Amino acid sequence: MEFNHKSKHVKSLVSRLLNSRSNAQESWHQRKVQLDQCRLLHLFEKDIEEVRLVELSPPRRGHAIGERVDTGCRVVRYILWHYIQ
Repeated sequence: MEFNHKSKHVKSLVSRLLNSRSNAQESWHQRKVQLDQCRLLHLFEKDIEEVRLVELSPPRRGHAIGERVDTGCRVVRYILWHYIQ
């Protein structure tokens, strides 16, 4: 009888341990997703700042303003394509 009682206790402990492990893995996965999203947001903000700098910079000699705008649009399209994928 003593063995049966201890066996049930060990099974209960193992079950709790497995549940705790599963919860820890789920929490870790959620934190990883959140960290990845924060990293992508940071990269996106950095890219946007670079585009803003391109738009604010004076046109180079021999280059029309339209070329600068076209370059900025290409950069924005690249950024949007990169982050939507």
